[in-house]
Amino acid sequence: MIPSDKEPIHLAILNRSQLVILVEGEIDLLASLVDIFAEEYPRILKELKEAVRIGDAKRMQQAAHSMKGVLRTLAGDRSAQLAECLEQMGREGKTEGSEVITSELESTTDALQVELRQFLSQAKAANSFDSLKLRE
Repeated sequence: MIPSDKEPIHLAILNRSQLVILVEGEIDLLASLVDIFAEEYPRILKELKEAVRIGDAKRMQQAAHSMKGVLRTLAGDRSAQLAECLEQMGREGKTEGSEVITSELESTTDALQVELRQFLSQAKAANSFDSLKLRE
């Protein structure tokens, strides 16, 4: 289902160095993105879970595509890869096994939210990303 070279388990939950590049070193931009994600994620996840529950491959593809875009914006590599897998399955009209991947996506994305908040708190306390550990 997931190509071995793209196994999500081998990807970081949060790619900190990529995130700093994406927000161009702006702590306030990161804070805004984290807040927007906290608002949007439950809605997108609900849509995805509903599509999976009823076996609607097209809706699953659309919701997974939305989720993937948001996750890539936040450098959530592992979660984005899982969302991409669901998107591809939906594109192919397949939903078998999507429950397991959706569950993994949810738990990985919940972990991402925790890491994002921690990283943001550290950046605010340091008033910079410069002194923070960017690689895990």
